[in-house]
Amino acid sequence: MVIASQLLLYLCLSLLMGVMLGNSVFAGHMPKFRVPKWLLISAAAGVVVFGFSSSLVIILNMAGSLSFAGALWQVLFSFNTGRAWLFMYLISIILIAFFAFDIMEGRAMARAGTVLVVLLAVAQSFASHAFEQAGFWGITVHAVHLLAVMVWSGLLTILGWFTVEKVKWTDVLSWFTPLALISIIVLAVSGIFTGDVVTAAADPSGEQINIFQRFANAWLTDYGQSLLFKQLLLAAILGFGIINGILYRKRLHDEPDLQIQPWIKAESSLVLIVLAVTAFMSEQAIPNQIDTIIERSGASGLFAAVYGQGLPADLTVALTFDAVGIVLLVLAAVFFCFMLYAAKMRMHAVVSLFMALCFVLSAYTGLMLSVA
Repeated sequence: MVIASQLLLYLCLSLLMGVMLGNSVFAGHMPKFRVPKWLLISAAAGVVVFGFSSSLVIILNMAGSLSFAGALWQVLFSFNTGRAWLFMYLISIILIAFFAFDIMEGRAMARAGTVLVVLLAVAQSFASHAFEQAGFWGITVHAVHLLAVMVWSGLLTILGWFTVEKVKWTDVLSWFTPLALISIIVLAVSGIFTGDVVTAAADPSGEQINIFQRFANAWLTDYGQSLLFKQLLLAAILGFGIINGILYRKRLHDEPDLQIQPWIKAESSLVLIVLAVTAFMSEQAIPNQIDTIIERSGASGLFAAVYGQGLPADLTVALTFDAVGIVLLVLAAVFFCFMLYAAKMRMHAVVSLFMALCFVLSAYTGLMLSVA
């Protein structure tokens, strides 16, 4: 329930950010779009409802020793998760009022709405693993990471699903492609910093483990498995960035009336999967003490199923590429190339989407089977 709620929360935040930016910062560059009022109100209300799920779990766990009212009061006013939700609740109520009474009209009010949505992202960061591990530095990194996702996926959603006129994609891609590229770079850099925070640990000898080894060791946990999938999915999305930002951008010079919404929708589908993986990660134990996690809960079931052997010695993941692993990784590269080739040959966007998923699965399996 909590994972599904987190996914829906991210979707609500992304939609709100896309609408606000589309009506303010990019108002002069966006094609005409329309998001129904009921959906905007639902998105703002969804932030309240879905954002409360983590607090509700804590409240229910405490209800055995406290009354529900007592547990509710303590969580809302003593826990970071509860305090963050209270702030999100207040901001969301303001947004709901703006939407319900049609106050969110004009670029100035949309700018104000953008600020409110940014505050929602910052508040959500107070309930993150990064804040627990690194305080305000963790909040900063997590907020930047979340905002990059919201900006990119929000505008992508608007462009793919809510435009109401024929889009001049040459004009749109002239600003959206650089924005998407910047968002991916910010995601990658902030993701590395976030990963560094949540995997920070020293080995038993007291020596600090380098970040790449920590990322690999984290594969033994559900969090690490999710992180690997997220990284591979972002690589696949980068492929769609090449399709939409380079291949089709060139074609649009010859065919200016060409409509590429199917490709934008396919890319947004991959982003949806990334958000689902991120939601799953948010509810997993962070891999800063892998030995403790495995002692309490065991290794990741997915890792055990694919790896098919006992745990690596000293819980240290090392890669030794054998023939099977190399073949699968080469196959992943082939799938990636086919993803681009399908677009070049004007096949349906679903073909490239399928190739992208095959790339992710093949690369993942190749890496797992290469673990020593």
